[in-house]
Amino acid sequence: MGCGDELGGIQRDGDGAQRGHQPPPGKWKKFWGVLYRESSCSTARLELFEGSAPPAAEKLRRGEGSRRLVKLSDCVHVAEASGDPGGCPKDTVPFLLETTDKRYLLAADSSETAGWVLRLCELAFPVSLAPKSQGGSLPGGR
Repeated sequence: MGCGDELGGIQRDGDGAQRGHQPPPGKWKKFWGVLYRESSCSTARLELFEGSAPPAAEKLRRGEGSRRLVKLSDCVHVAEASGDPGGCPKDTVPFLLETTDKRYLLAADSSETAGWVLRLCELAFPVSLAPKSQGGSLPGGR
């Protein structure tokens, strides 16, 4: 079997909004986001598709439709946005995804934002599960 993206690689998907970057700040646009974990064949990534529903499988195979790819290995910061996001869509909470070369201001349903931020952080900044060294102690005698 080849290295296609299997459903098991999808970590989260759903609709949201993204704000344009041109000054003055652009309008919010609907998108469908699909979050993939790292595999032996591909890097961890977030794929953003225009519209509020997942693209048809046929369009994906043919490479049709507008898609943005965000490599999570390039991520430097993920957090809920502070301050006034300016016209954020109703019932959504904005969050910031910053890479080494671009900043994305995204928004998700208020009930889903924390889940998106958490999962993005887990995939972008994985924590090693290697055992801690046995020598030495923590500061404060713990």
